[in-house]
Amino acid sequence: MNDCITNSFYVYFIITISIYICKPPFLFYNENNKCLFKKFGCGKNKTIISIHILCILISIITYFVTYFLIKLENI
Repeated sequence: MNDCITNSFYVYFIITISIYICKPPFLFYNENNKCLFKKFGCGKNKTIISIHILCILISIITYFVTYFLIKLENI
């Protein structure tokens, strides 16, 4: 179980850093030469999928993927 948590943490960390480096337009907006996170909601400079919700989903998905990969490896 410990391998699963550490592996999923490393994958999660790499994915979130790569998202922050790429700065996709559905998560970020530019204002006065600053790149800011879009907030949750509808309207200007808001998005339904905020960075917080995306990080929660990524952490859940990476945990289950690494769990199943480790489980398959032990079979």
